[in-house]
Amino acid sequence: SLLTAGPDRPYHTTPDREKDMIHMLIDIEVDIQEGSVSGSVSHTFTPFSSDCKRVSFDSDRIEIHGVSIKGQTLTFQQNGPKLLVNLDKSYGWEDTITVKINYTSHPTMGFYFVRPDSSYPEKQLQGWTQGEDTDNHFWVPLHDYPNDKMTWECKLTVDKPLSAISNGELVSVTDKQDQRTFYWRENVPNVSYLLSVAVGDYKKIEDEWDGIPVNYWVYQHHDREDALRSFGKTPQMMEFFSDITGVRYPFEKYDQTIIEDFMWGGMENVTNTHQTDRTMHEENIRPIHSSDGLVAHELAHQWFGDYLTTRNWPNVWLNEGFATYLDLLWTEHETGPELAEYERLGNLGSTVWADKSYRRPTVQPYYYNSIELFDSNIYAKGSVILNMIRRYLGDDGFFRGLKQYTKTYAANNVETTDLKKTFEVTTGKNLDWFFEQWVYKPGVPEITATYRYNRRSQLVSLTLKQTQDVESTSLFKLPMVVVIDDGNVNRYDIFFDKEEDTFTFPAEMEPLMVGVDEGFQIPKRLTFEKKTDELLYQLKNAPVPNDRIWAARALKETRSTKKIHSALVEMLNTEPKWYVRKEIVNTYQSLKPRNGAADLMAAYDGQDDRVKRAIISALREYETDDVKSFLLDVIENEQNDYLVSSALSALIKIDLDAAKEKFDWAMEQESHSETIRSTALGILTEEKSDSNLAKLKEMAVYGAAPYNLRGSIFRRIANYREEHPDLIDYFADHINHPPWKCRTICRRPGNV
Repeated sequence: SLLTAGPDRPYHTTPDREKDMIHMLIDIEVDIQEGSVSGSVSHTFTPFSSDCKRVSFDSDRIEIHGVSIKGQTLTFQQNGPKLLVNLDKSYGWEDTITVKINYTSHPTMGFYFVRPDSSYPEKQLQGWTQGEDTDNHFWVPLHDYPNDKMTWECKLTVDKPLSAISNGELVSVTDKQDQRTFYWRENVPNVSYLLSVAVGDYKKIEDEWDGIPVNYWVYQHHDREDALRSFGKTPQMMEFFSDITGVRYPFEKYDQTIIEDFMWGGMENVTNTHQTDRTMHEENIRPIHSSDGLVAHELAHQWFGDYLTTRNWPNVWLNEGFATYLDLLWTEHETGPELAEYERLGNLGSTVWADKSYRRPTVQPYYYNSIELFDSNIYAKGSVILNMIRRYLGDDGFFRGLKQYTKTYAANNVETTDLKKTFEVTTGKNLDWFFEQWVYKPGVPEITATYRYNRRSQLVSLTLKQTQDVESTSLFKLPMVVVIDDGNVNRYDIFFDKEEDTFTFPAEMEPLMVGVDEGFQIPKRLTFEKKTDELLYQLKNAPVPNDRIWAARALKETRSTKKIHSALVEMLNTEPKWYVRKEIVNTYQSLKPRNGAADLMAAYDGQDDRVKRAIISALREYETDDVKSFLLDVIENEQNDYLVSSALSALIKIDLDAAKEKFDWAMEQESHSETIRSTALGILTEEKSDSNLAKLKEMAVYGAAPYNLRGSIFRRIANYREEHPDLIDYFADHINHPPWKCRTICRRPGNV
């Protein structure tokens, strides 16, 4: 079933502005132990009126001590999330006004505090902000919507030896007794949700690109090698993004600061990206875990999201879609187009999934809360949309348009119409039809493909049908490439824009393979029934890896035969691309050959760790002593934490008693993101019992288990909810327990 976003949700448009923000000066003391922010903020602005007597700022749950202009006290009212300030006189269009607000806040949103305690003395002492979407007004009164840009300064007083990192250039650090004041200045106008603060006991690892400081703020126990393992490609990425956008990195510096208990992977605060500390890692877990994609995504935002920023939340795909696509472009630049195409195939799958779970347009003005828009409809689909524009316009036209868009709207707000107009003016193409069907309307095409070959005329007739509900989505216009392999590979461009159409192509013999939309450029649901022989031929011979992957996935739906099994095993040893081999393993697992375990184990050595992980997962289909011994060997001897956790997960499925014998050992293992301990908790839910639930509850007591394991413990307890309805009271009692993963689970519908 489809959950469709529509007019039943409130309509949101860009709010009116009563003033034009110019500058903001924040001068505060951050007290992490007290969880408080106190000091002042001064806003400089000009009115959008000839008779401005009152202005407002977003301010929620903040204690206002006083408001003034040039030392003259002003009256004010706090009206819900708004601070209303009565000016001392009437001001007009040409006036520039500075209003100073003295305040104290004890924020529960927007500014978060991390503290060690007697249960977890090793935790960091930190205070950090997360402004997006509109949460900065919980710790400082300001204009908290992305339709205005301003410069700002931050003077941050913190206890020694803590550092305070913010946006822009570091002007000075001033010592005063047991405190230090860090003075930061952002000279490029930006939106207020990109204002950021991170306070903690940091070590600064210095790097640079083209004279611009590049810094990695890590913990004291990290060394330079640790920092470079996660962030070391940043300068090369800055070079690449500067080149493809036509705009040299536009800010004073670029910092990446790791923070504890972060709810996201990263946040693109202007010049000061916050990254989860979980992205730090040892060499042994690569390539299963890498920081490269996260680093590229957040850095790309410095251009798209920061330098060019959506004017409103309905158009936020202009931030997230661009950052996701530039991440793919970096992969293409660094490793070649085929791996980038595989990553894009993942985005395409996410787009189709998002359409099924929550059908809505990419530009969506109907929502309850703007944060609900941050899903695959803007990240994955936004990236796919940009890739389709590139394929339609060609590389030359697309990248010329991209550079023109970046230069034209530098340091400004944008909406989708700005992007569309730029591509049209740059390339001469009318893109009304494209943006209408992919951006402003919901849905993806559902296509049925069939073909037949006429030996006499030596023609292939390919019939395509669009079967989606065109009333609720679109009758799509689809430029595609059709591939005909009749001993030679031939490609044909078609434009499919009808409910049903037939295309003919020459072929000297009955085709060995017919492909529709080569490489899967278009998000769609495709029904294309093929004989097993054609699928096997496509798996071995399709020029584009994504088409080999499509064949592998299609084979899951066929009858499991020895012929298919043998072909898959052969390809597992001969296919050059690791990601195709990974998909072959997934198909092999789905078909579950009777004696397949031996083939999988024989293919294990020498594989990329990501393929090894897929093989381990596939072995859970075989409950044999050989498989158990194999998994135990992986658990005891592999160095990659994720291979160990995958082997333990498979062992739980095939021999719970053997897994139980590894429980105590597993709970003693330090691993990246607690992957081994978290997997071991599955032993306590694979066989549900009152004693296992009691054991989980014992571990859930604050301080009883490693801090970063607590979310997994609560998630496992939630697995008992159906058998124990009374757990609703348990979750209610723990609804405010840290970390945020625990709170999220406890607040999940059905748990409370």
